[in-house]
Amino acid sequence: TDTWDEIVDKMMEIASTTLEGVNERVTVLDRTVKQRTDEFETQLTTTLGRIEVLKAKDPEPQEGPAEEGSSY
Repeated sequence: TDTWDEIVDKMMEIASTTLEGVNERVTVLDRTVKQRTDEFETQLTTTLGRIEVLKAKDPEPQEGPAEEGSSY
């Protein structure tokens, strides 16, 4: 009985340590995802702003590909 109790106690200790490790990794992953999402949002906002500037410069977009020798 003592042996089984020791085994169960050790397993509970291991499970607790494993859970703590998993929680720590999930916390780090969450932080990384939030940071990268913020970076992506900043890049997207910047790009959309640039598109708006380009549209303002040329409100009538040309159809089809640019021809050779043109300034496009």
